[in-house]
Amino acid sequence: MYTKEYNEIMNISRSLNEYNDCSVIALSIVTEIDYKTIRDFMFSSQLRNHKSPTSINNIGKTLDFFDYNYIIVRTYPKYKTVYSAEKNLDKNNSYLIFTKDHVLAMKNGKVHDWTSGRLFRTVLIYQIFPKE
Repeated sequence: MYTKEYNEIMNISRSLNEYNDCSVIALSIVTEIDYKTIRDFMFSSQLRNHKSPTSINNIGKTLDFFDYNYIIVRTYPKYKTVYSAEKNLDKNNSYLIFTKDHVLAMKNGKVHDWTSGRLFRTVLIYQIFPKE
């Protein structure tokens, strides 16, 4: 059920005794930057503490540091849930999908997260792309 990319990054995360690191996992998947590189940057920049969640603002700062832009995608009515976002968003783009207390990656038309196919309500969606 989980994607290969998600499982590989989760193995790294668990080997580092990490939890509440959904932002690091999602950023690593959509940017294709190594999990440890993103994690180390967020720690050194004080954008995230060990085993602590990350604010949306700090996710934006991390994207900016690694030369990525984002645009906000309107969630209602077409992308109200993770399931409908996965079904309806453009399969050729990469996204960070935010729910109430979680962020996940969607890339190449697949949700790379445990929420895949579920009806968790989306609150915000970022389309992610490299800066030019």
